[in-house]
Amino acid sequence: MTASYAETIPDAQSHFAAAHEHAAAVERALSGELQWATHAELEAYAERQGREWIRLMLQAHLDLRAANEQPAEVVGADALDRTDRTAEDVVEDFEVMAGSLLWSELWQTHSREALVLP
Repeated sequence: MTASYAETIPDAQSHFAAAHEHAAAVERALSGELQWATHAELEAYAERQGREWIRLMLQAHLDLRAANEQPAEVVGADALDRTDRTAEDVVEDFEVMAGSLLWSELWQTHSREALVLP
C-alpha cells in the first residue's frame, strides 16, 4: 500500500511525549531508588526499560506517520482498485485464513487419532 505524507510534521513533539516521560522516569529511578543496586540488577533494569523506551519511540513514530498520511490510489497486481481496503479488512482476512488453517490442522490430527485402532 502506498501513501503520501505531508511536507511538514505538525506537533511532532506531542507524539513522543510518552517516550520522553518514560526516559525521565528511568533517569529518576537510576539516580534514586537504584543508586545502590547491583550490576546485574542495573543491567536487567536497563534492558527492560530500554526495550520499553524503544517500543514507545516506535509507536510514536507510527502514530505520527499515520497522522500525516494522505489517502492514495492503490491498484493491485490484478488491476483491481484497493483504495478502500482498510487495515481491519486485512486483519479479518488473516483471522479467517489463520482460523481455517488451525481448524484444518486440528481436523487432520483428530482424524488420524480416530483411525488408530487398539
